[in-house]
Amino acid sequence: MRKGEAIENRTIRLFIWNVLFPILLGGLFYYFFCPDVLFVMRLNKWFATRYYDSTPFLANNFVLFIRNYFLDYMWAYSLCCSVCILNIEGGFALLKGIIVTGVLGAVLEILQLVGIAKGTYDVWDILIEIIGAFTGALIINKFRRKQHEKD
Repeated sequence: MRKGEAIENRTIRLFIWNVLFPILLGGLFYYFFCPDVLFVMRLNKWFATRYYDSTPFLANNFVLFIRNYFLDYMWAYSLCCSVCILNIEGGFALLKGIIVTGVLGAVLEILQLVGIAKGTYDVWDILIEIIGAFTGALIINKFRRKQHEKD
């Protein structure tokens, strides 16, 4: 395997584990724990399913934490990683990832506050999204440093 192919394969694996996997995992969590989310309601309508009729665990505190914060963390982590990976050769890629994620998260929360977007405004969501962005940037940075040591 040539050096260029090895770098490309590492980047693809990085993308799969840090962008696609969190999105798919978050989608599964949404489906099983958030019956009132538009995405889930449409899936249930398309596939004619009603999983939630006998699901008492939806009021559990752990489930509420996942629903209210962890899913926001996952999408912010994934978004920041994707911005960092797409800018892997560009300067300030990590900073760009954090800024894009933080600004988008804040804008979405403000749209919820003023009633333009469906959802409930929560300042903690913005903090969780920024933490997700920082986590994504730290992992991408660690990956880059490890790769520079190998190369």
